[in-house]
Amino acid sequence: MVRLVAVAAAAALLAGAAGSEECAAASTRGATLMQVNSEVGKSTDELLRARARTSAGSKGTSSIPARQVQQFLEDPANISAALKKGLEGIRSAIGHFQAEPADIAGGISVLGTTLLECIDMVITEKGKSGWPEYDEFQETWQKRFQDLPTAVAGAQQDLEQFATDGKIKHLVSAVSQILSQASDVVLDLVPEDLGKEISGYIETLNKAFAALGEAVREFEDGDTVGGVEAIYWGLRNATESLVPPSLQTDPTYATIIGTLDSLVGGMAQDVLDYKRRLMESGTCWKISKSRARRHPKVCAEGYVWDGERHCWPEAEAKCYAPAEKCVSPFEYKGQTYTNCTRANHNRMWCAHDVEYKTGRWSRCTEVPCESSLLHLSTMLDKATSQKHPKGTVPAACDDSESSEFPEKTGGWCYADCPAGYEAHGSKCWTSCEGQFPADSALMCGKDQGVLTATITEMVTVTLHSAFSLGTVIGSMQDAGVNADSLGSTIQIFVDMGKPFALPKCSA
Repeated sequence: MVRLVAVAAAAALLAGAAGSEECAAASTRGATLMQVNSEVGKSTDELLRARARTSAGSKGTSSIPARQVQQFLEDPANISAALKKGLEGIRSAIGHFQAEPADIAGGISVLGTTLLECIDMVITEKGKSGWPEYDEFQETWQKRFQDLPTAVAGAQQDLEQFATDGKIKHLVSAVSQILSQASDVVLDLVPEDLGKEISGYIETLNKAFAALGEAVREFEDGDTVGGVEAIYWGLRNATESLVPPSLQTDPTYATIIGTLDSLVGGMAQDVLDYKRRLMESGTCWKISKSRARRHPKVCAEGYVWDGERHCWPEAEAKCYAPAEKCVSPFEYKGQTYTNCTRANHNRMWCAHDVEYKTGRWSRCTEVPCESSLLHLSTMLDKATSQKHPKGTVPAACDDSESSEFPEKTGGWCYADCPAGYEAHGSKCWTSCEGQFPADSALMCGKDQGVLTATITEMVTVTLHSAFSLGTVIGSMQDAGVNADSLGSTIQIFVDMGKPFALPKCSA
């Protein structure tokens, strides 16, 4: 409930900031989501100015293909299609990065091929025919992507780390570096006006994927509403540079975001599922089993065991012998008794069956206490058995080397736990060893980091379970977000609040 109130309050604050300045607010909010690296968030013009200083020589002419790109991007449907294809390429690459073992080179190659197809799409066939240097550009592009795994060591390291822990920050950083390299290739080889258009498209992809990364981080922190809002404002901010000013309206952005909805939602689910699979393979639930136990019955000289937990002075002890029809021990209302008891009766009695059956009992007979009499009873009822009768001393466990029940805990003598288990009171719990040496109260893990992350994620899942589809949509609409454009993504985030399926630890 506290979490929902906090989310509602945050949504109300966002709603207050909306209104007539909604477009400006979208840009401001979205800008806070774009800080992935030093370049993401900069305008394409800034990138061009920064990189053009290092570019030299003639790059040919490109007025025709540049105009074709501009005309292509005048249609919001074309913008949606181009962004969708680019994000699909990133999703395909992620599939390679998540493979076992991770296929980093294969994923980068797939992404390079798809990005080149995206460039072909926005240039159009007419634009390609008007660009004499296109074949040279295509050849160099393919060569650069073949060399990229070794040329960009940071991306390689981030992807290796992502394959290990599944954290979205490593994936976003790697993809950002790869896309920045793609922009470098464009700005090195493509005439400035055309290079500006293509690089702008690639940077939009970079921002869009960064928004997805921010959404996943919000979700992992337990903020389902914040995660969906991060995608909405992030995609809106990312596409603003591609949409002509005359078309920068709510319906235009709703169309673009709606087209990308199921794709970005699926990408978020892929990443979250992958991280969960890593956690589920790196942790396990401990198994517990009850320890075998028996009453303590060792008494000092001059004392007689009462058949339960105490030793009576021989002079005060009263001993009873069970009737011939009775069995020992027997269970009555969940309690085990040895020979005779006074439970729920004013005289000593015993049962005819191992588990008491109504009417099948007999009275016990008082007999002289002798050392040969192993079992006697003065127990009045179950509650009395937990007390210390006046004049008695607690019976002890047999702690000799040959004893099967040497440990006394809570008034019982317990047997040792089998191999692979550790004793904790009345239970034997799986020992954390071998493949899962890290220990916690209920789980074992491959290492302490994985174990801690899994526990944190399980707590977060509990927070997510409080959200319904209607709750999220209502909070987003209050914050000025067009929830209808992200229906699939919202449903995916809500459905991700499912319990973990950790395996059981083997002893």
